[in-house]
Amino acid sequence: FCCKACIRKFKKNQKKYDDMLAEMIIKQQSESYPLEVCVISGRSYGAKPNQIVVANRMVRTCCGGCSNKVKSNPAQYLAMLDKSKKTD
Repeated sequence: FCCKACIRKFKKNQKKYDDMLAEMIIKQQSESYPLEVCVISGRSYGAKPNQIVVANRMVRTCCGGCSNKVKSNPAQYLAMLDKSKKTD
């Protein structure tokens, strides 16, 4: 942050800025996403996958339940994404 006023502005509406950051991350990482199926279930996530951001990384899942699993153990599923990039 450049100043205390910016910190106060951020703290006043942190969710707004978190959502903006997540949107930018998803936009940037969408084209290079390595999987065509849900990282949890292995099922196709169709035309409108759930897209979440954990540790500044986008993860696509087929449903909210799978998204919750990623959020509960992000290291495991981010490792799976990294492994899939190496095998491509």
